[in-house]
Amino acid sequence: MNTPRPPQEPTPVPEGTRDVDLLNADAALRRAGRKALELALQTGTPCYVWQDGKVVNIGAPVPAPLPTDNAG
Repeated sequence: MNTPRPPQEPTPVPEGTRDVDLLNADAALRRAGRKALELALQTGTPCYVWQDGKVVNIGAPVPAPLPTDNAG
């Protein structure tokens, strides 16, 4: 099983770059993250993020599994 690696610090955008996609990537990723969380909360689904060195759910709670009936 693969162990998740902690996120690396973002590489700074080189000074003087004119690449519009590169300049706007951080803001776009943050918007996408907010929208993903909003959708998870609206639909009652989990939304997992890397936080404090571990994967955590910041969306809707994951319901506990139903007990199985092994008698029988």
